[in-house]
Amino acid sequence: MKMNRIVCIALLLVFIVPGMVFAAGAREEREEHLIGFVVKALDQEFWFAVRDGAMAADEDFTDVRVMLDGAAAETLVEEQIALVEDMIVRGASALVIAPTAPVQLIPVMERAIADGIPVLLVDTDVDDWEAKTTFIGTDNRTAASVAGKFMAENLSDGSRIAILEGIPGVATSEHRVEGFKEGLASVGKDIEIVASLTARWDRAEGVTVMEDIITRHGAIDAVFAANDQMALGAIEAIRGAGISFDDIMVVGFDGTPGAAQAILNGEMTASVAQMPFMMGYMGVEAAREVILGREIDRVIDTGADLVTKENAESYL
Repeated sequence: MKMNRIVCIALLLVFIVPGMVFAAGAREEREEHLIGFVVKALDQEFWFAVRDGAMAADEDFTDVRVMLDGAAAETLVEEQIALVEDMIVRGASALVIAPTAPVQLIPVMERAIADGIPVLLVDTDVDDWEAKTTFIGTDNRTAASVAGKFMAENLSDGSRIAILEGIPGVATSEHRVEGFKEGLASVGKDIEIVASLTARWDRAEGVTVMEDIITRHGAIDAVFAANDQMALGAIEAIRGAGISFDDIMVVGFDGTPGAAQAILNGEMTASVAQMPFMMGYMGVEAAREVILGREIDRVIDTGADLVTKENAESYL
């Protein structure tokens, strides 16, 4: 009886073990392409949403694996360059990059292309860089013009406003400021821009710069911030100065949950919502298509929307 049990176990092993080895081998043989995804920073709601979208795509597409990282702050350009270099070393089959300072990033991106690694840009385009595979993101100029038109339509002739810009020389900031001014002018009202200053995408700098604007120019009627972090900083400064939010309009850009809450609180009037989750998801999706040898569009628009009190709850 004991011998029969031993024989049965031996027979089971003969059939089961090769099957286990085959299954393990099949898992090992499955080709998994690495996608290096480098955002500008991992310190803001916007980039967290981009990350979440990229990781959702990582779950959905089993033939790719996403390596995602970002600098500690958007001002740390050298750190972002080092992260891109690291993705190349780690064997990325494609790179998806949101370049903080495009001119400074181009040499390392060119190096990737020379190594046969396609580079896809997300959030921030480099207009005259032909080597990119595609740009995935918002048409910043068109989206910001919606904010400018909205502000002008809700202000009176003779109103005085201020602009908080992003990092100088960065296309994203320049396009948003240009688009905002175009939308503002399209209504045909006499509106004066008393200050247009950089707060470098940063909330704390938004507080400082807005405090300076209030000190220098007194009561103004509105402020446009090229991202929500600076807008939230401006709100802190306005609150600190004892100015009623009934007397000043604050319009941001990004449509983050923090901005949506400020709109519901009556402190921010509106924000232009990008779709950061879709930027992350579609960035991975497009990179996968390129890796598999499929053609994609030169520009992939992820869309935008104006967030006001009527729809802010859906952006929380």
